[in-house]
Amino acid sequence: MEEKEMHDISLKRLWDAEAVRQYQEQRLEEAHQKGREAVAEAIERGFVQGIERGLVQGIELALETKLDLLEMAGSMKKLGLSTDDIVKVTKLSVSEVEAL
Repeated sequence: MEEKEMHDISLKRLWDAEAVRQYQEQRLEEAHQKGREAVAEAIERGFVQGIERGLVQGIELALETKLDLLEMAGSMKKLGLSTDDIVKVTKLSVSEVEAL
């Protein structure tokens, strides 16, 4: 082989190697981007699930508290306390206390 042919082959191999390196670099960046997107999506999904659970727990607690207040108001009414006094203590509405 002539020196020029060898040089051309060597140069072609160098270009091929660079093309492969650039392709691998591009694929790696795409994989990193997909990974970042997956993490962001997982965080968002976890955040939404956390909010939903918190809301459910908050509603359950509010209902339990309301039931406790209604039960307490009923006991107070049986003891003969006035509707106004029961409203002041429990913060229930007058109609809620009168309905007991």
